[in-house]
Amino acid sequence: MHHAADSRQCPSLSDGQAVGSAAFVHIPKTAGTFVHDALKALLPAGGGGRWCTWGGEDAADLPPVFANCGGGDPGPQQQQLFEATRRAFGATCHGLTSHQDVAYFDAVGVDYSRTLTLTALRHPVDRVLSGYFYSLKVGAPFLAGYKPQNETDFSGLMRFVQDNPIDSNNLMMQHLGGARHCNWPGIAPVPPPEQWLQAAKRNLGRICIIMLSEFMEESLVQLAQAAGWPSARVLDVAAQLEAASASATGLARSNATPKPKVPAEVRRVVARHNRQDMQLYEYAVQFFLRRSLVP
Repeated sequence: MHHAADSRQCPSLSDGQAVGSAAFVHIPKTAGTFVHDALKALLPAGGGGRWCTWGGEDAADLPPVFANCGGGDPGPQQQQLFEATRRAFGATCHGLTSHQDVAYFDAVGVDYSRTLTLTALRHPVDRVLSGYFYSLKVGAPFLAGYKPQNETDFSGLMRFVQDNPIDSNNLMMQHLGGARHCNWPGIAPVPPPEQWLQAAKRNLGRICIIMLSEFMEESLVQLAQAAGWPSARVLDVAAQLEAASASATGLARSNATPKPKVPAEVRRVVARHNRQDMQLYEYAVQFFLRRSLVP
């Protein structure tokens, strides 16, 4: 644990200086949309320090958050987005996120010693449940054979976790272990599955800020300290985002998904099929608590 903790890389800032760039490894359903929105609000609104966008300052994110490239050789559109992102980041814009794994950020050229790197994690069972019920809400086609019959029927959920039709179990490990990327130039190929957990732990150790969905306020304070932003400003931005989301949707965080109470026996099934993420989350909590004690 001590060796891994020593690999943390953060930008070196002088007194009164704020970070100039940020890169967020956005793992789905970890309160990442909330963190994403906060980062966009905290970085400059214009000029070279702004968030990376596609087509102008008010356009969509560059790269599009959901433009995943899960393996093999990237298609023409993915290659075009990658090249555009690599040209832009650090030159015409300084903030980016994506549902890509850590290897994508390395390929883009993110320098951990100059860019504030961060990721958000969530208890694996709650992350899986949130993903499942969000997919139900939006009518995702891959849930066609896994829908519940009523509000107390969880058989579809259990089959979904057991069959793993979209390879969504242990997703935090896959993203942080570099297990979900295309063949981008200059990076190593996807490691064999038996190496993913250790790779995820190593990569987690070098990321500057680990945010935990369950401890968001403390996570935001750690973010403020590392970025050189006043903590009062960061917390105020977060409060404004929560208020706007509550006003629009009734939920405190954007992209949050209401879900029923899930019985303990169902949660245990989810945990059993996400053992590696459970181990990684336990490891991340240790990092988080250790770092919360460091000024």
